[in-house]
Amino acid sequence: MGRQEYRELVSHLSVLLGYLLQWEYQPEQRSRSWFLTIREQRRAIRRHLRQNHSLKSRIEEALLDGFEAGVDLALRETNLPLRTFPEHCFYLFDDAMPAAGCAYADNFLCDTRQDWEG
Repeated sequence: MGRQEYRELVSHLSVLLGYLLQWEYQPEQRSRSWFLTIREQRRAIRRHLRQNHSLKSRIEEALLDGFEAGVDLALRETNLPLRTFPEHCFYLFDDAMPAAGCAYADNFLCDTRQDWEG
């Protein structure tokens, strides 16, 4: 597995986690744009993992590596203080990237299987 492929996975996860944090911590601001960004990043991650099978063994590591940048993105977008967000990644990959057809545990996960209903 190449470093570039790993960096690309971390980049997609950073954006996804940043928007999921926004989705959770500012529910009153949820928008079609956030919804579509989450949907787009999930699709890009699935595609990237299909094309780079060797990355699957580093998914949890990539999730941790992408979390700090995800928090930074959420900080820029929300203007919330740093103390609002968790210090360490508490998400599992399956929380951020639920498998097709699974039941969602709660609204935080942003069910992108359906159309946006704001």
